[in-house]
Amino acid sequence: MSEKPPSRAARGRMYGVDGIERICSGLSANSPSRFADKSLTRQKIVAFFRLGSMGGKKAQTGFTLTEVMVASAILAFAVISITQMVTVGQTHSLEALHHRRSQSLAEAMLDEMLALPFRDPEGADSPGPDAGESDRSNFDDIDDYNGYIEPFGTVVDAAGEPYGTAFDRFSRSVTVEPATQVMPGVDKTIAGVWITVTVTDDRGMTWTLRRFVADPQEPTS
Repeated sequence: MSEKPPSRAARGRMYGVDGIERICSGLSANSPSRFADKSLTRQKIVAFFRLGSMGGKKAQTGFTLTEVMVASAILAFAVISITQMVTVGQTHSLEALHHRRSQSLAEAMLDEMLALPFRDPEGADSPGPDAGESDRSNFDDIDDYNGYIEPFGTVVDAAGEPYGTAFDRFSRSVTVEPATQVMPGVDKTIAGVWITVTVTDDRGMTWTLRRFVADPQEPTS
């Protein structure tokens, strides 16, 4: 069984470039005409074996296991940090929206009350709804709202339309109390009422909006 001749890469490693150059020099000296006529010159032979020698040495590429583990740990830490920041940002945004909704409910109720007369057009002066004013749509003056309550899930606007499911988490109540207020900077007292609108959410948090409304027909003293 004949031996398989060494490959070009093996021959390059066996002889080395210097050895190949010496062989080529000897061949050129013994047979100058042959190497002068043929295209396989000394330079080409050396280059041929040089490539073979280099071909046996492949560059090692890629990452070690330690490098991969360190990179994975850094990436995981970065992802967790970014996720936490996004979560905190979303929580703050939702909380701000929740506060804004509660404030809008209080402001809407106060605006609705201020659009009505201070005194009852029919002359009634008792606080709270008068006879026949069991529904909010029948209120005709400010003090009719005294004691008004909207439980969770029943909050509606001035036309009686629900605000939407996002507002089902809130309840709303109103008090109207007779009071006097001293005008700042002058020695005069004004009669009127304190309006207090309270909005409460399902977590027990409350938002309160208060406004003093002077009686336009009450003389000052």
